[in-house]
Formats: sequence, C-alpha cells, structure tokens
Amino acid sequence: MTLKRFWLILVLVAAVFVPLVSAQNVSFSNLGQLGAEDILIYEYNGTAQTLYGQYNTSSPLVPLPENDFNIVVRPSAVGRFATPDLFLQDTFSWVETNALALIMCLFLIGLLWKK
Repeated sequence: MTLKRFWLILVLVAAVFVPLVSAQNVSFSNLGQLGAEDILIYEYNGTAQTLYGQYNTSSPLVPLPENDFNIVVRPSAVGRFATPDLFLQDTFSWVETNALALIMCLFLIGLLWKK
C-alpha cells in the first residue's frame, strides 16, 4: 500500500465517521491583545444579510441564528499608555509566555558579547 493510498483511505474513513455538528451558542475568548472586540453576527436570508446581533468578547455566550450566518470580529481601539495597568498586565503576560525564549536570547547575546 502506497503512502498516497493510505492517506486517501484515512481521509475517506474520517469523513464517513465524523458526525455533523450543530451549535446553538458559541463563546469567544478575549485575547487581551487589542482589548475588547466586537462580534457582529449577520444572518443570511436568501438574498440579503441582516444584522442578527452585536456582542462583545466578554460576553459569556453568543446565541447563533437558525439560518446561515456570517461572524465578523471587529477589534476596538485601546490606548495602551492611557491605561497603564492594562499595559503592564499585557507586558507581564507576554514576558511570562516568552520567558524561555528571552532567557535563551540573553544567553546567546552573552556568549557573543564575550568574544
């Protein structure tokens, strides 16, 4: 059995056995990168789209329409230096996430500086 045939069979089996999913609610996480983001849901009614609802990423649940729909996520403008507590919170979380990479970079800079 060739590799192409194996992947083709695997994809076909996965497509047959994966159940269809239907959701009635959805939740979004506030990533904290750009502040709160607006979520616009447009319902498609045959020929035109109408605004179904406007929500925020801080909303616990966003209800979905029964028909076809489009989701638009629109970031809101945030002044980073106008709110220093938000700036410090984002900076500390970034440093915590990338601590290992920062330590490695400082180590490599120290090795190169020594020469």
